Amino acid sequence: MAIYDEGLGWRGQPHGVGVYYRHKDGIRVPFKYNNFGFRDEDVVEKPVGSPRVLILGDSFVESLEIEYDDIFHELLEETLKRQANAKSEVVAISSQGYSNAQELLAFRRYQDRVDADIVLLAFYSGNDFEDNLRKGFAYLDDSGDLQLSQNDESEVKRLVRKTKRWLYEHSHLVFQLKNSLESAMHLNLGDPSKESLDQGNEYKLSLTQQLVHRIRDEVEQTDARFGLILIPSRDEIVDKDTDRIDELSAFCKQQKIEYLDLTPSLAASDYFPTDIHLNASGHRIVSQCVYAFLTSSFAHELRRHDAID
Repeated sequence: MAIYDEGLGWRGQPHGVGVYYRHKDGIRVPFKYNNFGFRDEDVVEKPVGSPRVLILGDSFVESLEIEYDDIFHELLEETLKRQANAKSEVVAISSQGYSNAQELLAFRRYQDRVDADIVLLAFYSGNDFEDNLRKGFAYLDDSGDLQLSQNDESEVKRLVRKTKRWLYEHSHLVFQLKNSLESAMHLNLGDPSKESLDQGNEYKLSLTQQLVHRIRDEVEQTDARFGLILIPSRDEIVDKDTDRIDELSAFCKQQKIEYLDLTPSLAASDYFPTDIHLNASGHRIVSQCVYAFLTSSFAHELRRHDAID
């Protein structure tokens, strides 16, 4: 149900429905997308007096492996309504494989309509550093400064890309053939925006830090507050390898960015055995941790609407 998006690379088909299936973990979950093309309820104009939390992320927020009512941002909204502010709303903008640059672009596109008071970036340390290397969205210039890539394709290239995407989206046979060839021959026959730069760890860390910093700055320019949620991989928990999380935590402390490290709260059993994502148990834990994070670090934003009421 992914469709080509000229600005974001891809997103879900608005109001599309489907079933996410993974045999090894016994996952078979129906899903639907909202008016934006993301897995959430339709986003409408924010009601007066309603604090709104926006969560940006990738597949760990989209969570196609989990029933919708069990996703952490849905559980979070229920808890906020019950215990913090009855009118609280949580909006999720996320898609499988999104980089931080794509999340920034999505924020730019939708913030006017979402009108969030708090924006949380969910960062998965298992692959977000690598996803940020997609040259079609962001890179560091010769001076080491962040640059967001410009869409300077010719009309011919753009037409070819749209045609290929249309074929993948409308023909199951073409889609399966593409996936089989990509897997067997290590090719990328799809969207060239998924092609990554070949750079070392220092470059990846600097690029990621600058993207997080840029998102924080642009969020605050809209008078919203920004926070970072750090989600470790199952392997990092099993191996007790916190190097990547620690690097971003240190950066957040240095830049005075509010952050939540979920590493101490999650166990390997909170992930699927084969699929890399969180299971229902993991989502319950994340929702509880994020609720505590919001009510301790963003209490003013959650309650400032009370005066309006």
